[in-house]
Amino acid sequence: MHRHSSALIAHMSRLIGRALATCTVLGAVLAATLAGPAHAEQPAAVLLVDGSGSMWGRFDPDRRSKIDILREKLTPLLQGANRTDVGFASFGHRRKGDCTDTEIIIAPGPDREAAIAELQRLNPRGKGPLVKALTETAAALGQRRPANILLISDGADNCQQDACAAASEIAKTSPALAVQTIGLALDAETKPRIACISEATGGKFFDVATSDGLDAALEDASRLAMLAPDAAPGTAGASSNGPAPASTPTTAALRASISLREGGAALNEPVRWRVFKSGDRTVLAESEAPELAARLEPGSYDIEGRLGEMVALKTIEAQAGQNVTAVLPLDAGRIRVLVNSAQGVPTSPTTTVTLAAAEGGTGASWVAPTLPAEFLVPPATYTLTVADGTARQSQKIEVAAGTDKPIDVTLGTGRLEISAGVSGAQSGAEDVLFIVSEDDPDSPNGRRQVARSHASSAAFTLPSGTYYVTARSGRSEVRERIAVGAGDVVKRAINLPLASLTAGATVAGTPVDAAQGLVYRVTALDGDRSEVARTISPAMSVALPPGRYRIDADLTAHQLHASRDVSLDAGKAAAVTLDFAAAQVTFKAPEAGPGDHYWEVHDASGLPVWRAYGQGPTTLLAPGRYTVRLETRDASKEAVFELTSGNKLEVEIGRH
Repeated sequence: MHRHSSALIAHMSRLIGRALATCTVLGAVLAATLAGPAHAEQPAAVLLVDGSGSMWGRFDPDRRSKIDILREKLTPLLQGANRTDVGFASFGHRRKGDCTDTEIIIAPGPDREAAIAELQRLNPRGKGPLVKALTETAAALGQRRPANILLISDGADNCQQDACAAASEIAKTSPALAVQTIGLALDAETKPRIACISEATGGKFFDVATSDGLDAALEDASRLAMLAPDAAPGTAGASSNGPAPASTPTTAALRASISLREGGAALNEPVRWRVFKSGDRTVLAESEAPELAARLEPGSYDIEGRLGEMVALKTIEAQAGQNVTAVLPLDAGRIRVLVNSAQGVPTSPTTTVTLAAAEGGTGASWVAPTLPAEFLVPPATYTLTVADGTARQSQKIEVAAGTDKPIDVTLGTGRLEISAGVSGAQSGAEDVLFIVSEDDPDSPNGRRQVARSHASSAAFTLPSGTYYVTARSGRSEVRERIAVGAGDVVKRAINLPLASLTAGATVAGTPVDAAQGLVYRVTALDGDRSEVARTISPAMSVALPPGRYRIDADLTAHQLHASRDVSLDAGKAAAVTLDFAAAQVTFKAPEAGPGDHYWEVHDASGLPVWRAYGQGPTTLLAPGRYTVRLETRDASKEAVFELTSGNKLEVEIGRH
């Protein structure tokens, strides 16, 4: 009985243990069922924005920079309620010309205001190492899932990296990490090099040609990247406890514009903006756009807007959650000067427009670098001067704060275009001086010079009137009286009564080369017999008035001289070849004694004509009888020799 009771008790204990174990398992399953599914990892997305210098380029049709338009349109999307952790990264934003300039600025986290602040501070400046930035961003997300990268760029990698190959590698090493890509104003060659990033990673590519299409692209791309409130129902936008509450803003939104005067309309043109903490000149944000958009921590700030040389300043107070709107007055006026010549004659490239403070100003003056001219200046009375060639027109201009008007200036000018030629020649004359004069009773000879030019074809912009044009080349001179009317383009070819003269030289029939130092001189044989031309070259080409001339040629290194007389007729070309009568002589010493060998050659009259050092020098000499003297350290010898034109002679001293 006792043995049976013990067995029964043991059996009952095993049944109860199994039941308890079963209840424990069922309880755990029931608890898990009631609690719902296990908590999934928080969704993550990184905003990767191009920080290369090209992001300051204008984006049609707004004509504002791409980065400023992107700030304006992307900020509201980031401010929407959402549970996705957001990070921010960029490339090319810190240094110029640096292909290593990439940065994960903010790791994915719940603070979207931080990402917005970094977007507002982004100052594009360098190259575009897109591939390096994309690879590092993927590494920063690691194995977090779900996860996306929202890439916004206006060009391909310009550091010679293959974005398509990098995207394929990311797809292998980081599966389920999609890259949503927005391309800004990409050219046809660049598009496939950017679109392949999304194609390889399972994302979507948005081609945005103008700023008008950016809103829709940002909304769609943000939804796919889980940045929008309804991007991923049940995960990113809601939880088991209902929608995520909207976050309380911790910064202020600033929008600033600029006007010419207090209360004036805002200007729609690029302004250089800078933001400082009040009392501190450290730049907190800067951009170039008609408007400034920035997120600011609560506090006092100095806003600076610079347009041209004018600067506007304003201090604002920023409070959390506040929208601050500021219009900065420049206290300036602007005039636009349009310069026209009469009857549509174009202004010359040398036209200048000058604005000088006349009354109530600082004495400053401005010169417009281009036409039409534009000046943005403080209120004052100015003298506006437009000069085109010898034409000049001045007027007083009153500029008040807020002035913005065009001023048309018409100059009663004409254009005189002159070219010079040689009578009977096919080409124009060289080395011509044109002088333009006008009547002036106060000048000593009754005329005043107004313009001159050394160009063989010259153009002058002149006020309407009668002018005296002198074309001068050497001793040749031609004068003409020419009338120029307002709006006229007067073209005149002036033929100078010149003759073309070319000269060359040979030594015993062989042309002279440049190394021999040939000098030509041309002397007029009529009149005062003065030298009219000189040149140092193997050949000479000049244009001279008709007459008789002597051409002298000298090979100074060899004491050789040649000359010819020539008569020139107007419009006819003459060619002269001067031949130097000379022979080549080589000197040798039969016994090479110690020390230097010094040679000296004298002509028949005993004058020295050539000297040299060495044991076997060679030179050219004119035909004639010569004496050569050789001096060494311990001896002195002489020899007499005779040369005829064209021969070659070897003189060995002591044997003649």
